[in-house]
Amino acid sequence: MKNSYPFIFVLTLLLLTGGCSAYKNISVSDVRLREFTADSAGRILLDIGFTVNNPTKKAITLTKADISAFMKQVPLANGVLAEPVEIPSGGIYTLSGKYAVELDNPLLLLTAGLNFNSKETKSQIDNITLDIEAAVKQGSLKKKFKYRNIPLSNLIK
Repeated sequence: MKNSYPFIFVLTLLLLTGGCSAYKNISVSDVRLREFTADSAGRILLDIGFTVNNPTKKAITLTKADISAFMKQVPLANGVLAEPVEIPSGGIYTLSGKYAVELDNPLLLLTAGLNFNSKETKSQIDNITLDIEAAVKQGSLKKKFKYRNIPLSNLIK
């Protein structure tokens, strides 16, 4: 039995590293706001559509995607994924995620303007950055990701 421990250790290491490296091949593109509503509690409810390429052989579940938005390093809003998103295996899919967003600084958002077609608003959007903490699950494997200072303009092009 002692002779099989190195074999089990190497096999486990290969399975874990192989499973984790598959996450690197997954890509997200075409992020769009599909629906925007406000509830009576003052939260903003967003339905965000996106295209995902999952070339792996297993379905992946996005279990967490917490987003913090900042305008020129000043906190603007925080959002949480309302329910997990299942990403099917082996293809490119258009999916959506529902977010509950609470504004930290509503006055700052109003000063940015609400007309997304104006040149001034586009320059304000360039000043908004996002911090994202996400977690995915594939079978029994879990992986966490952290992204900092992502320009909002990079996601909504």
